[in-house]
Amino acid sequence: MHTQPSDRMARGFVIGGILGLVVSLAVGARFAPLMNLDAQSVRWATDQVRPHPAVRDFLLLVQTLAHPVMLYLLAALAVLAAALRHSGLRLRAAWAAGTLPACWILAGLSKLVLRRPRPELAEPITRLHGYAFPSGHAMNAAVVVSVLWLVFAPVAGPAGRRLAVIATVAFLALVAADRVLLGAHYPSDVVGGLLLGTGLVGLSWLVAVRLVRGRNRPERTAYLSRGK
Repeated sequence: MHTQPSDRMARGFVIGGILGLVVSLAVGARFAPLMNLDAQSVRWATDQVRPHPAVRDFLLLVQTLAHPVMLYLLAALAVLAAALRHSGLRLRAAWAAGTLPACWILAGLSKLVLRRPRPELAEPITRLHGYAFPSGHAMNAAVVVSVLWLVFAPVAGPAGRRLAVIATVAFLALVAADRVLLGAHYPSDVVGGLLLGTGLVGLSWLVAVRLVRGRNRPERTAYLSRGK
């Protein structure tokens, strides 16, 4: 079977995941230029936020609304709606039902690999426990967005795709900026989280398609690849 658009998208996600591994290696090796850039960036970012209570409150609200529990709940509802409204998306929805919780677990476990401490600031804006790399907010946001892209791609028209691209970029940029501006994470934590999250989803998709193909069920593979 020739490569379908969703497969190409998933392969792009996997490439992002590979780049995320490169970031992980740099963080694990404590690559000096990256460490210095991280530290300077967090200090500068929090210095800009600290004098402005309204900005701080907005960022704290974003932190709450973009919590992984909230994102996964919304994603689950969206996937359920897709399965109920479009019969051709049910196999994709089943894939998402397995991928979302698996990625959530892996995102949590990934923090135990490097055990990177969170930024230490003289005047912290927010206090969080746990390790810094990768950013859980960023990684799980990337997982949710990537899954929704692959689930809804077949039923999104050109205008819908353009709107989705704008919404995706804006949302992920907001989550990424929020983590650094609050001093909860270094920039590399956020970048690594975004890339690793998309990579996990892409890998899950490609494995699922290969498994379906291996069972000689072309009609199921067509549903998974095209949603038709």
